[in-house]
Parts: sequence; structure tokens; C-alpha cells
Amino acid sequence: MQLLKRTRQTEARERGVHGQSVLELHQQLGAIIARRGGEGAAALLARPSRNQTTGEILWYTPLEGTPRPWTALSEAERAAAQPRLDAALAAIVGAVSDTDTLGAALGHDPATGTWAFVPSSLFLVGDVPVLAEWGTEAADGSTTRVALTNTVAGAAPPPPPPPPSPPPPLIAEPPPVERRWPRWLWLLLALFLLLLLASALLRGCAPVGLRGSLETAVPPGPSAAAQAEEEALRREIEDLGRRLEGQADECVAEVPPEPVPEPLPEPEPLPEPEPVPEPVPEPQPEPEPAPPPSPPPSDEENDRLQREGADVGQVNVSLMWNNRNDLDLAVIDPSGERIDFNNRASGSGGRLDVDMNARSLSRRPIENISWPAGLAPSGTYRVLVSQYEIRERGAPTPFRVTVTVMGERTVYDGFKSPSQPPGWVPITEFTVP
Repeated sequence: MQLLKRTRQTEARERGVHGQSVLELHQQLGAIIARRGGEGAAALLARPSRNQTTGEILWYTPLEGTPRPWTALSEAERAAAQPRLDAALAAIVGAVSDTDTLGAALGHDPATGTWAFVPSSLFLVGDVPVLAEWGTEAADGSTTRVALTNTVAGAAPPPPPPPPSPPPPLIAEPPPVERRWPRWLWLLLALFLLLLLASALLRGCAPVGLRGSLETAVPPGPSAAAQAEEEALRREIEDLGRRLEGQADECVAEVPPEPVPEPLPEPEPLPEPEPVPEPVPEPQPEPEPAPPPSPPPSDEENDRLQREGADVGQVNVSLMWNNRNDLDLAVIDPSGERIDFNNRASGSGGRLDVDMNARSLSRRPIENISWPAGLAPSGTYRVLVSQYEIRERGAPTPFRVTVTVMGERTVYDGFKSPSQPPGWVPITEFTVP
């Protein structure tokens, strides 16, 4: 690692993203730029390191070669290195194009396509441009910075969307057609009703209306003989009517008698049940000892995170326990990449910055995985815990997992028993919108 430049913290003001200094994100930022824009683009940004003793920011580069200030180069050397500088700046713009705040924190202005930096902070290491003091500006607000136009980046803005097509004209629905029954159908209905009425009058054994109709059938005569004959005929008709009415009273439908059900056979006696042997009680396994109480509340957790200098970002997942056993924390991001002690930084920006009880032992350990503000991808995350090494046997090891997403905190308590097989155990899942 070569030292390029020293910057006093009192002379520089750091730019931030969502309240967090962009310099504190240099590892995650470098991983994102290298994955999206290539290693050449990531090599452009020097690596900052704070020296709290001297109050300085030290800027390093892993490249080999003698660093030469950009201002000390000849015009021909600058012209030869300019295309590589422009290509690296264009790749960085493409890598952080999904967030304007991060590009502005690096010093890029998307409106003009320019980069603001101090001319003395640009170096040429071998044939590779390297920029120090990125993400900072003069603390006194002076205008000593210049703008370098990126001639490679900056595609033309997308054309405006076509105007929406007018809606199709509404077609008026035809008015409802009034339906009327034809005249012959009414006549047919009236005839049916007359037939139905006649059927009801003629139903049964007794003749209905026979007497009245016969009475009116014989017209009266003016002579006495005719009257005597009419009287005899009337008496005969009345006698016939009485006989018909008597027959109508006797016209009663016969109801068949209900069948007598046959008697059911007597059921056979059931055999006596065989005696059931009493069950032999199975030996009960000895219960595991009750786990000790859960770890202390969040104040203790915050004290441990601050003690270890843990990062605090948009998404934080921490694991806390209270003995010298070695527990491990892992988070699988929405892309399927797992962050753990074997893969401490992911391409999505997540990082395991605190891993304890692997070598040096503590009875107040904690582990932490976080995503900086603005870098946590949307999707579902999965949290896992593993018991890597047991140093204190006997009682189980209680633990607490705390998930904080954009300020909302959720706690999950559990324990790892010495009898449990090794391996990752899922704890919970959460979603970042």
C-alpha cells in the first residue's frame, strides 16, 4: 500500500449519504464499483484511513509504481492518461446511477456531467489515474476546486413518452324494445282458462248444475195438459236429482290400509370383549436443564456495538450471547449471496464488521452485519445462526438476534444446546421495500 496524500480533518468536510459519511462506506462502495464497472474503475478511488492520533485522513493505493501528481505531468502525458481517467469516471457513474445521492457524495453533478475535486489530489500511479480526497470538500467553503468534464459518460436523455391515444368514442346503446304479446296469444290464454274452469266444474261424481239446466230446458205451456205434463216431468227430474246426489255422497275414494311391518329379528348377543393388557409406561428421557435467562436488554446490546465500533446503517442484524462459546451470524441477501465469517462483504453492500470468540474470547460477545444507508437492495433477507465451537458445556447457550430495518427494531430470542448437531439454523426472514 502506497501513501498518496495526507488531509487534516479540520481542513476537509466529508460528504454524506443519509446522515453517514461516504468515506465510511469505501469498502462497500469499492465492491459495488468493481462488480458493476470493473476493477479499473474501483482503482480510481484511493482508500481512506483515519488516524485519530494525528487527526488526519491518509489516502492509500494498492497499485505499484511511483505516484506522480497530475499537475506535474506534461501535456502529452496528460493527454495519454485522459482517456483512461474518463473511462473510469464513466464506469463509476454507471455503477451508482441508481442513486443520485451517492453520486453527488462522490462529487459528480448529473446535470452538467462534471466532477469536482482538488487538482492536487489527482495522481498517476504507473499509467493508472488515482483520485484522493474524493467525497470531501474544503471546510472553509472556498472555491479552489475545479470541474473535470467527463467526455465518456453521459448518454442522451431518453425521449419523452408518446402522448396517450384518445379513448375510443362511446357507442350509444339502442333503446330497449318494448315487447307485446300478439293478440292470438291472449285469445289462446282466455280459452285455456275457460277449459280449466269447465274441468273444475265437471270434476267429481256429483253432476254440478244439472238440475238448473234441466229446469230451464222445458219451456212452459199455456194449456192445463201441458202444465200437468210439465209438473210430472219436474217431479221426475227432482227424483232423479235426489238419486244422483245420494250416489255422489257414496262416491268416496277408498284408502288402502297401511301395511303392517314385519317384526325385526332379535339381534344376536355381542361377544364379550377380550381384556386389554395395561400399557407398559415407556421410560421418559431426562429433561435438558432449563436454559439460563435471556441476554440483557437493548442498552447492553448498544454498549457492545459501540464498544466494537460496529457500523450502523439502513439494515442492521446483530447476534448477542453471554459465554465463551463461538456462535456465528449469517444473512442471505435478496440475490442469494450469504454474508458470514467466510464471506465478510457482499456485492449488494452488506458487510460483517464484528466477529467475536473465534480467537480472542469474551463473555460479552456480539456480531454485526449491516448495509449502509441507500445501498440495501429491495427484497427478502434470511437470518441464520450456527454454533461453531462449544467451550462451556452443560447448559444451553441463549442468544438474541436483533433486526433493525430503517429504524424499526425486532428481537428474536433462542438458544443453542450442546446436544444439537452443528450447522446453520434459520432464525427469521424480513423484507426491505
